[in-house]
Amino acid sequence: MAKRDSSKGELKENFSDQGNDFSLKGKSLKNTIIMFIFALLVVGVAIYFLTFSNGDGSVADDTSGDNKILSDSIIIKETEGVYDIIKVDYVSLPGFLNDSITSDNISVYGVKVGDDISSVVNNPKFGKPDLSASFNETGNVTNIEYREKFGLNKSGILFNTLDGKIRRITIKQPFSVFLVGKSNMNHSLRGIYDTYGLPDSQEQLPYFRIFHYPDRGMDLLVDKNKLNGVSFYIIED
Repeated sequence: MAKRDSSKGELKENFSDQGNDFSLKGKSLKNTIIMFIFALLVVGVAIYFLTFSNGDGSVADDTSGDNKILSDSIIIKETEGVYDIIKVDYVSLPGFLNDSITSDNISVYGVKVGDDISSVVNNPKFGKPDLSASFNETGNVTNIEYREKFGLNKSGILFNTLDGKIRRITIKQPFSVFLVGKSNMNHSLRGIYDTYGLPDSQEQLPYFRIFHYPDRGMDLLVDKNKLNGVSFYIIED
C-alpha cells in the first residue's frame, strides 16, 4: 500500500512539474509577443519621421508649393491653371470676383469647355449619356445630359457641343451635392450676390432669370430668387 501511495505521489509531482513548465513557457511566449509588437511600433514611428519630416524633427507641411489653403480649410491643387470644381471651391479662389478666373480655368472631372465631346463620353465618370439630342442649324449641335449616372432623378449636368467641341457646360442644382464649399448652390438672392458678385446684366425668361458674367464666361440660372444652375461657356474673342 505504501508503495502504491508513493507512486501516486510521484505521479502528482510529475504533473506539478509539467504544470510549472507550461506556465513558464506561456509567460515566455507572452513576453516574446509583447516585445515583437513593441518593435513593430518603434519601426513604424521611425519610418514615419524619415518619410515625412523636414530633417530637423518637425513634420513636413503639405501646404507649400502649388497647394493653397483658403479660409474654409479647402486645399486647392493647381494643375496648369485649371481647377476641377469637384475638388475645388472655385468661387473662393483668389481672383474669382475680379474675373481673373474664367471658364477656361474650370473643369468638371477633367472636362472643360473647348474639349472634344469624346472627353465626356469616354470619361469613366460620365460614359454614355442618359439623354442626347442633335440638331443641324448653324452646325452640328448635340446636347447630352446626365442624371441617373450620378443617382439623380432630375437633370444634373448638361454639355452643349458644336461640331464635336464642347461650347457650354451647365451644372444644375441637383448636381451640386458633388461640389464643395460655397460652390454648392445653396444660395438665396443675397447669397448669390455675396458669392458671385453683381452680374453685368440680367435676362428675364418665362420661368427663370439668367445672370450674365461675360468676362468670366459664366451664367447663373436663378429660379424664384434661388440659384438653380451655373453655366460655363467659351469666351468668344
